[in-house]
Parts: sequence; C-alpha cells; structure tokens
Amino acid sequence: MNAVAFRLFALVRCELWQRIRFRRRLGMVAGGAALLGLLGTGFIALFTPVLGIRIQPGVTAPDGAALFMIVGAIGLVIVLIRVLGYFMHALFDERLDRSILFWQSLPVSDTERVAAKTATGLFAIPLVNWAYTMMIAAILLFFLSLSTSLMGHDFWGSFWQPVPLLSVIVFFGVFFPVFMLWLFPVLGWLLFCSAWSSPRRRRASWSLAIGVPLVLGILEPILTGTHYFGDWVQLLSGPFGRIWHLALLSIVRWRNPTGALWATLGWMFTRPEFWLGGLVGLGFSAFALYLLHHHEPPN
Repeated sequence: MNAVAFRLFALVRCELWQRIRFRRRLGMVAGGAALLGLLGTGFIALFTPVLGIRIQPGVTAPDGAALFMIVGAIGLVIVLIRVLGYFMHALFDERLDRSILFWQSLPVSDTERVAAKTATGLFAIPLVNWAYTMMIAAILLFFLSLSTSLMGHDFWGSFWQPVPLLSVIVFFGVFFPVFMLWLFPVLGWLLFCSAWSSPRRRRASWSLAIGVPLVLGILEPILTGTHYFGDWVQLLSGPFGRIWHLALLSIVRWRNPTGALWATLGWMFTRPEFWLGGLVGLGFSAFALYLLHHHEPPN
C-alpha cells in the first residue's frame, strides 16, 4: 500500500513538473502585483502631499478580508479554466507527443496513471493555484495598507484582523478542490473524451467533449419537452455564481461575507448531486481507463 501511495505521489509531482511554465506565469503575476503595488504606493507618496489628499478620521475602516475574497474569486476562474484544460488534454497530449512511451516504460499501471492524473486535476492544481492566489492577495493588501497609511489614516489594524483573514484563506483552500469535486462529472467526461481522442485517426477530444452536450442540450427540449440537462448545468454552476455574487458584494460594501462563504460550502455537501456526481465522475474515469487499455499503440 505504501509503495502504491509513493508511486501515485511521484506521478502527481511529475504531472506538476510538466506544467512548470504555468507555475512560472503565476510567479510573474505575483511579481507584477508587487510591482504595481510599489508603483501605486510611490505615486501616493509623491502626490498626496502635493494634492493635499487626506482621509477623514471618522471614515469607517474597510475589512482586509474583502480583498482576499475578491482576489480569491478571480483565482477561482483561473483554476476552473486550468483544470478544464488539463482534463481535456490529460490523455491526449501524451499520445500526440509520444511521451506515453516513457510512461509505459515505467513500473506503473494504467490505473495508477489515470488515478494520478485525476488527483492532479482535482487536488494538486487547485491547491497550487490557491497558494499563489493567497500570496497575490497578501501582496496587494500589504501595499493597500501602506498606501492608506501614507494618506493619513492607519488601517493596518482593520486590514490585518487575523480571524476574518484566516477564515477566508482557509475557505478558499477548502473550496478550490471541493468545487473541482463538485464538477467531477464534467471533468470525468473530459477525461473520457481525452482517452477517446486519437492523434493517428485525427479524432480531437474537444469535438466529442463539446459536441455531445451541445446536441443533447438542443434536442432534449425539442424531442421530449423537458429541460433536465439544462437544469443540471445550471445547478453545477450554482456555487460558482454564489461565490462571484459574494465577491461583488465585497466590492460594493467592502466587507467579507464569511458566514455566507461557509454556508455555500455546507450547501454543496448536503446536495445529493454532489455525491451522485462523484459516482458519475468515477464512471467516466473507469471508461477512460478502459479506452486507455484498448487504444492502439503509438508508432
């Protein structure tokens, strides 16, 4: 059991190493955020005395956790795009560039490879993105605190209240992978399409991944007069819409809705679709494994 767990861990690390460019981009984004914050602080330090801008002592201090909420919502979009693209290409690219020959030379089974790719998309990529997102939020909050201090008001105490900040940070650390589990039926379907695709026969994974749901969404109301598929898609997007709604409220009111965040997470766990969707995702992953076993060998 320990040997299997070690191989899975090593395979997940290999999957992340293959995406080193993506991690470098995130590092560039963090550096860009620090540079913009430094330039903004320098601008305020230079022009505040000239323009005579001061913050009135009676103004209500904003909550720094709201900034983490806003940046976390933006990070959720990035994670979603990244994970969707990862599952779309997980089993296709390695046959396209013939790196599958390398994996087949290792003492690992196809089951372990599929399990490692699934764990990478559901947990490793979201958690790596979460770490970078929270780091960027902390950089922005630091320069925002410094800027407001230069304008004559000390917001350090309100910005850096540990309880709300830690609550939002922990929430997104849990929500990123849980949201991927919520979307596991879709991600499992993309993994199946990635296994079905064939570079030799010029079968692209996106044609099946997009074509079948599109045809199903069009034909269901025409042939049956029902909208079960559309209602299911709307249900899947529910938590995503709730988080963005709360982020917009944070922008308008500059307050973090911590209780509503955790309520959204609890709502997801209480839905039967969450657990049934996990079974559907496992089923698609099993079909992907079956196709991987019976695929034509690369030249």
